[in-house]
Amino acid sequence: MLATATAFGLGGVAAVAEPITLKIADSLPSGHLINETIMNVMIPALEDSGELTVEYFPAAQLGAAGENLDFGRSGVIDIGYFAPGCGSMAGRVPATNALTLPGLFSSSTQAYMELAEGSLKQEYDKLGIRLLVGVGTSPYQVFSKKEVRLPDDIVGPQMRAAG
Repeated sequence: MLATATAFGLGGVAAVAEPITLKIADSLPSGHLINETIMNVMIPALEDSGELTVEYFPAAQLGAAGENLDFGRSGVIDIGYFAPGCGSMAGRVPATNALTLPGLFSSSTQAYMELAEGSLKQEYDKLGIRLLVGVGTSPYQVFSKKEVRLPDDIVGPQMRAAG
């Protein structure tokens, strides 16, 4: 929840409240699509009125992406980015994690936002979080020098693409 700072007049002298500081964290490097389209727009918009300031911790400076949920719930941060299938998040938001399966939707962002206020809302309410923005990345794509048709065709470490 965001609070608004207010200035009060006392005896003809205005007392100006200090700006409220929001802490925002993510695990994404500078220049990532989400930083460019969300953080670089949202942070200036939040600070525009002068009532809020933002301390931004990109690139997992405070911890891994899977830790942001706990950081938000405990008050370490006010706004955080998490990916449903990332680390410890996979088992905590199982309905949301289903959206990461390839081939289910032609537009995962649209599906995510529609579901976020519908059936997924219960999952977020149970965790005490509110979704501000949902982003769906492109379907997973894997590139290889050899043909890969089945999981057994993959030799070596497990692979995953973030879209």
